[in-house]
Amino acid sequence: EASSVTLAVYSLLGQPVRTLAAAKQPAGLYRTVWDGRDSQGLPLASGVYVCQLTTRGQRAVRRMLLLR
Repeated sequence: EASSVTLAVYSLLGQPVRTLAAAKQPAGLYRTVWDGRDSQGLPLASGVYVCQLTTRGQRAVRRMLLLR
């Protein structure tokens, strides 16, 4: 069933870094690649970041390690 989806990357301090997806999408499997840049296109430092997927009242949060 189609639903509004938001996929965002945050720093460990909870600061928003970049929104990778924010749209209504039909049900299915999707793949997104993050290039390690912030919303202004600047490369970020190596470290741990948090990825949050939000859809229809549900939320999944995972840690990611960015290595340069």
